[in-house]
Amino acid sequence: MTTNDLAIIISTYFSLGLQYEEIIGLLAQRHNVILSMRTLKRRLASYGLYRRKNFSDIFQVAMFIFEQLKSSGCLHGYRWMHSRCLQNGFIVQKEMKELENVVETWNAHRIRKSKHCDINGRPMVLYQAPFLKGTEDYSLPLDNVELNACAEECDFDDSDCDNDILDLADILMEENSWTKTRDPYDRATLYLQMRDIIKQNL
Repeated sequence: MTTNDLAIIISTYFSLGLQYEEIIGLLAQRHNVILSMRTLKRRLASYGLYRRKNFSDIFQVAMFIFEQLKSSGCLHGYRWMHSRCLQNGFIVQKEMKELENVVETWNAHRIRKSKHCDINGRPMVLYQAPFLKGTEDYSLPLDNVELNACAEECDFDDSDCDNDILDLADILMEENSWTKTRDPYDRATLYLQMRDIIKQNL
């Protein structure tokens, strides 16, 4: 494995939001590369990758969060939103005051009555205590067994990938008898293997 390959692997694991210990474990287990914590941190610094520096522009992060809140993101907590930010290339602090302000602003705004709906109020109040506004609680308790069964049946494809690349990836998976997996570490390894093969054939 070349130094450049190792840099790409470490950068990929770092961008997935993995902890330092997880990166060291993956390097040892999957790539037979043994690094100390100190060496890993030094290499990440040489690549310009920091956990607490180079944060993304707060305006771009806020716009991304508002887009997530329009869809299913409004049903999740800050940990889920933080991981979505990381997955989409935003470097943010979990405790970032500005993000807390975004959440507070969203929950503080008032939903007004419209000709299609008589219910009005603050989003968090409507979600947590719908009976205060004279409406029913439409949320349903979920059984974890049923939820896990549904998750296994679903394949969440948030890919913005080109269709030709997706077709090529499907061909590579079939030729090499690779299978889709839900394990993020296996997915990262699969991605690196596919990327290497595609690079060699270009």
